[in-house]
Amino acid sequence: MSRRVLIVEDNDEDFMEVVRVIDRSSLGIVTLRCIDGKDALDLVGSSAKHDLPSLIMLDLNLARMSGHAVLRSLKADLATRVIPVVIVSTSNSHDEVRRCFDAGAAGYICKVIDHQRFAQTLRTLITYWFDTSLLPVG
Repeated sequence: MSRRVLIVEDNDEDFMEVVRVIDRSSLGIVTLRCIDGKDALDLVGSSAKHDLPSLIMLDLNLARMSGHAVLRSLKADLATRVIPVVIVSTSNSHDEVRRCFDAGAAGYICKVIDHQRFAQTLRTLITYWFDTSLLPVG
């Protein structure tokens, strides 16, 4: 089974935190990165079915195309709608969370200033999606 996670994140520090957690997981996960929404859709759209990411971690505040637009596009496409998309955002607004779930997000986590807490949240997320749950892509 393919173990690929696409991280759509324009902040280098946040991206590196996610990669550190994934690398320490020893689950053999390959990380891909896009820094904006348009590049993310281009990457996913040009991938063969067996090369699609197993999970997408998506920031909402992106250049060229918002995370909301990316999520809507992914969920509107038959080839990509089964890929779980977890939103990783600084916003903890209940309206924002609801809007993302209504659009098809599989999860929503907040970036927090406390790096240890954020790392623990990421470890839980990675363990759930790659060690506990069965993924439809791969």
